[in-house]
Amino acid sequence: MFCKFFSYVLSCLFLPDLLPSILILMWRRLVLGISTLMK
Repeated sequence: MFCKFFSYVLSCLFLPDLLPSILILMWRRLVLGISTLMK
């Protein structure tokens, strides 16, 4: 949770325009990784 918040703050500081797409990509990759590990 802290890691997510930290990356969110960094993105806000450096990439305000790309923030939504970056968070969506990171979240999708995280969910895909977890789902593949659970199977």
